[in-house]
Amino acid sequence: MRTGPKWMALFGVVFAVGAGSAPAQITVSAPRTVDEGREFTFDVIVDYRKAAGSNVVNGIDLTITAGPGSSGDVSNVGRVNGLTAAESNDYSVPTLAVLAVFGNTGTAAVIDTTRTRRNVRLRSDADAEDEELRLTFALAGSSNLTGLVGQDGQPLTAPDPVVIRIEDAQEQTFKWETPTGADDTSPKEGTAATRTLKADPAPENMVWNVALFTQEAGYSLSPAVTTLTSGNPTRGISITPPDNDGDREDDTIELGAFLGGTSEPLPGLDEPLEIMFADVHALPEAGEIEAKAYEDREGDAAGRTTTETDSVTEGGEPVHVRVTID
Repeated sequence: MRTGPKWMALFGVVFAVGAGSAPAQITVSAPRTVDEGREFTFDVIVDYRKAAGSNVVNGIDLTITAGPGSSGDVSNVGRVNGLTAAESNDYSVPTLAVLAVFGNTGTAAVIDTTRTRRNVRLRSDADAEDEELRLTFALAGSSNLTGLVGQDGQPLTAPDPVVIRIEDAQEQTFKWETPTGADDTSPKEGTAATRTLKADPAPENMVWNVALFTQEAGYSLSPAVTTLTSGNPTRGISITPPDNDGDREDDTIELGAFLGGTSEPLPGLDEPLEIMFADVHALPEAGEIEAKAYEDREGDAAGRTTTETDSVTEGGEPVHVRVTID
């Protein structure tokens, strides 16, 4: 999973494993981390002792089983870099590694090493989740180990499993959307508005626990906590304003989304979403108010005329003012 700048996986870092704590007789050398969509190789290495006079060609058949990693963690539990298990369509792994050891016609044991290299192809997937791939090895019953032991004289045993982290090529982000038909520009006081929180791309195995917040007094969110999953990659969040806050001013609120149990914003939502709610009792703008003065003359009906004036004479006739609010 990418949550920042894309870093190349370290193909040069490898590890070798063997059985138990005894000196390894069969080892596997493989990278610890590989980028999604790439190929990588691993080496199977046998350090052996071939008995004197054992003129038999040995075949060491090592079965390979690929499966999900051992982390078992499919929840972000307050972290961004949670690991999920690799699915079978994420990789193509060979099922067998065969190594040969030639016969020894001499009078002394031969101590030597043989190896084989196998290729693994990783496929790209639609999610943005890092995954663990586990390779398990076993000596097949078809192996012919006559006269063959480890260099320490102990029987050959299969190596321990190898776990490889697959770094996803995509960056997991989240974004806010306005539902179709919703009033995006001017939600009003006293009426709830809805915004949709969306995981992009949709999770495959990861469960994202999310806490929502707003700092504006009198506003409530429903739900205040939620989860985004493969089955539900989007969630509608209802923002309910007060019926009348009494200040006759529009409110601009901030809607934030954080990883559950932390103060860390979701990737892509470093800045909160701003939403303006219009006050239903707001004072009109200056441009929406028009005032005109009219002459008042004695004897006119109701004492008023429709003759506009822009001046008043001291001691003269009174005027009346008509105010129009658009």
